[in-house]
Amino acid sequence: MLERLTQEAQGGDTTLRTATIYEVQRTRPVIVATSRVVVADVFELGDWRIPKGHRIVVSASMIHNDARFFERPLTFDPDRFVDRKPDTYTWVPFGGGTRRCIGAAFAQMEMDVVLRTLLREFDLTTTTERGERWRSRGIAAAPARGGRAVVSRRRQTAPATRRAGVTREPAAA
Repeated sequence: MLERLTQEAQGGDTTLRTATIYEVQRTRPVIVATSRVVVADVFELGDWRIPKGHRIVVSASMIHNDARFFERPLTFDPDRFVDRKPDTYTWVPFGGGTRRCIGAAFAQMEMDVVLRTLLREFDLTTTTERGERWRSRGIAAAPARGGRAVVSRRRQTAPATRRAGVTREPAAA
């Protein structure tokens, strides 16, 4: 998967990278649950009738790990989103409906830029280390040790570039 992502980033396509970002958000949402208080006299949700004043908790993690919505939900598989956008009601890392996170599009774009930059400029190495535990950061969750990764700067092999009359050689590794 990592090799495919790196090749795609070098070529300029975004299909697999976008799918990978969706899958990361499915498997490790930063906000695992949200809740709302019923303000109507009665709120009907499927077979349920929820009276005014009661709280409804929606767990993104439980939805994202439900085999009814995602085949092999415990397997990290970005290909499930290749050429297919996530479903609005079963992929909810940003919430949904009128209360969906206002910064969702910016966050997606930011993740894409960072991942593309990492894949183009660094060699990422997989590891057999156990995944990091999560810790609460108030509303959101984050890796307890800051999101450790094994990276090394890729050796630049591009020829010298010429810009505004200045020749610049690639930096030595």
